[in-house]
Amino acid sequence: MVQIAGKYQLVETQNFDKFLVSSGVSEEKAKKINEAKPIIDVSFDGNRIKIETNLHKLTTELVLDQESEEKLFSGQSIKSVAKLVDNVITVKSVGLDGNSVGKRTMTFSDSGMETVYTTKDNIVAKRIYKRV
Repeated sequence: MVQIAGKYQLVETQNFDKFLVSSGVSEEKAKKINEAKPIIDVSFDGNRIKIETNLHKLTTELVLDQESEEKLFSGQSIKSVAKLVDNVITVKSVGLDGNSVGKRTMTFSDSGMETVYTTKDNIVAKRIYKRV
């Protein structure tokens, strides 16, 4: 199995600004976030996943197969359930009102991580990271 834990540097982004705006982030803030090249630190301990972003001071902690609360770039809180199959973590999220927000899929390889974000309205964004 591919090592999941590690540090990842963003190298490419596709449609992420549109994804952020559709998720409630202002266009100005979405542009700044989209242009940044953050380092993501992923730790994995048993069934716990912790994802820390250096630029946005955003930390996400998830427990596999259990509902966890997260904060988004917009400040909105959501509830998410993460599942791990082989080298892929899929996170499905709903708002606090129970309505679907979307999902993200993180696929890990020896060279990096690719994250695909999909909103409830099928707006898709992709971010590609190299392992550092």
